[in-house]
Amino acid sequence: MKNTQNTNKQIREGYIGMFIFYPQIMEAHFEKYISISLQYILVSISDENESLRNLALRVIRIFIQKYGNKHVDLLLNPVLDGAFSDDYLRRMSCGLLMDDILKNVKMDNKEFYNKTIIYLYILRHDFIDTIKF
Repeated sequence: MKNTQNTNKQIREGYIGMFIFYPQIMEAHFEKYISISLQYILVSISDENESLRNLALRVIRIFIQKYGNKHVDLLLNPVLDGAFSDDYLRRMSCGLLMDDILKNVKMDNKEFYNKTIIYLYILRHDFIDTIKF
């Protein structure tokens, strides 16, 4: 996990790229690693390197598709926390992920659903134009 934070871009990209395959290979056995994996990968959604940022978004989107219905709280809470980050790239990426969660996850919990809608509404009025949805 620590290599997902390596200063060398190629090493970080390689290690984060492996997370594309873990959910398919490990299936339900990977569920206990979602939280810790997400913690490390979310750092890269605000990276200034666009390819690394896109890779991190791709990995989290795979997590959402694979585990979203069963573990929406594990996926949504860190994304919601990032919505009010000082880093505009993180806010923008978290907004995209919230949209993915709304589209791909059955939200039985109205509190999560309402909270996500409210956060997206707030992001829509961000002072940086690229964040507005």
